[in-house]
Amino acid sequence: RTPLSAALLYGSNLANPNLPAASKQRFQSKLIQRLNDLENQVNDMLLFARTGKDLVVEEISLQSLLTEVQAGSEAMMTQMGCHMHVTLPEPDLLILANRNALSSAIGNLIQNALHAGGQGANLTISAVRDGEDKVAIIVEDDGPGIPKHLQRKVLEPFFTTKTQGTGLGLAVVQTVVKAHQGKLTLDSVEGEGSRFNIIVPLHRVAQPQAMVIGG
Repeated sequence: RTPLSAALLYGSNLANPNLPAASKQRFQSKLIQRLNDLENQVNDMLLFARTGKDLVVEEISLQSLLTEVQAGSEAMMTQMGCHMHVTLPEPDLLILANRNALSSAIGNLIQNALHAGGQGANLTISAVRDGEDKVAIIVEDDGPGIPKHLQRKVLEPFFTTKTQGTGLGLAVVQTVVKAHQGKLTLDSVEGEGSRFNIIVPLHRVAQPQAMVIGG
């Protein structure tokens, strides 16, 4: 839903008759980018729904993935007056994954965090090494947290506390994570926020780039 929300926002901005030409061109470009993102995500999710296992994977830089997720969430963050702090892994961590499916899963966690935190929420996105052979992609918020008796239920399909919710959001995230031989965990304290951890296998650690001194 993240690229769709962004596309709707950019589309509504284009209807402003007083919008400068430069801004109109920028919004139009961002609208097309988000619609392309949406098309790619839908195609991958449909493929996954049909097969449950045939996601095409490639080597992905987590620095690159989190940077793309941040750009894709920009419009929604602005609309809700929220702030996102992204910490990129250094050195870079590389995983084998389907970029569209995994970015969609992270976007779903971001959207859930924004809905929980409301206007002015603060999010922290990071990726860290977890032991020798795994990485954790972390989405953390300062929202109201999840009551302990609901923490297991929120990962179940069709469970939702939202009036208009389908209850499929976190279940889809969990399914995508499992397809990557990973697991989704939740740490939450009521009144202090929630932290979702996508834990997937580490493929390799990027070699640090050599620094050239002098000329």
